[in-house]
Amino acid sequence: MKKNSLKCLAGLIAVSTLVLAGCSSSDQVNKEQPIGMANPAAVYCEEHGTYDLQTGQCTLKSGEAVDAWDYYRENHKEMPNEAARYCESTGGVYMQDSSKCALPDGKVMDAESYFRDHQSTSS
Repeated sequence: MKKNSLKCLAGLIAVSTLVLAGCSSSDQVNKEQPIGMANPAAVYCEEHGTYDLQTGQCTLKSGEAVDAWDYYRENHKEMPNEAARYCESTGGVYMQDSSKCALPDGKVMDAESYFRDHQSTSS
């Protein structure tokens, strides 16, 4: 009788284990995550004009249409000096051909002067 009870108990444990294992889910919960990062050329273009998704063209505020990636690469080269880096870090756009900084408020000034003026006031 004891042998039968032990067999029943072992069978019950085995069946319970299988049932519980069958109820567990190996599927991970699908968390909402962004599909990928934004196109940096398109984002940069939108900051300076409008981006056409179909053609990849960037229409600048001046009306000039340029390839968005060419425009991005042209304006994201290594900054030549500290004044250029400072200009960009304050939200301005450094113009390498003239060494000027176009500020977010529309003012355009010599980047080196802008950098020096703000370094002396921040100390």
